[in-house]
Amino acid sequence: MISFVMNSSCMFSRYFAVPMIMKSVLTRIIFLTLLFSLVAALSGTALYTATLDRTKSEMPGLVYGVSTAIILLFSLASFCIYLNLIPKIRHSLFYCLLSFFALPVLTALFLFTTPLLSEEIFLCMVTCMPFFGMLAYQFFRFKKMLTQ
Repeated sequence: MISFVMNSSCMFSRYFAVPMIMKSVLTRIIFLTLLFSLVAALSGTALYTATLDRTKSEMPGLVYGVSTAIILLFSLASFCIYLNLIPKIRHSLFYCLLSFFALPVLTALFLFTTPLLSEEIFLCMVTCMPFFGMLAYQFFRFKKMLTQ
């Protein structure tokens, strides 16, 4: 039984032979992207709602909750970043790009093509652009870190 456990751990160590530093870097990327995009999106939402007529709105604070939920959903979708622990994905530009952007972009396309959110396209852009901008910045930083 003990030899089976040791052999299985050796089998996985071939694919995930990455120091804990790489895991912490990827976790930091997700956390910083979440934090920056929340601050930027909520600030943009505050500027956007300041221009609206508040007498027409029944629940003016609901916009902040929806914006926060969308950013949290994008952050959950970006957990594919951990696929970069596999060396084949980490060293391929195309696979690395897919691991960063594929699921968040598909989530954005799904969310913003729904009839309820397609009416407020500017609000969707205010929510979406900070997240993808910060994720792109983190992607380029990650690739630069790998080349050093």
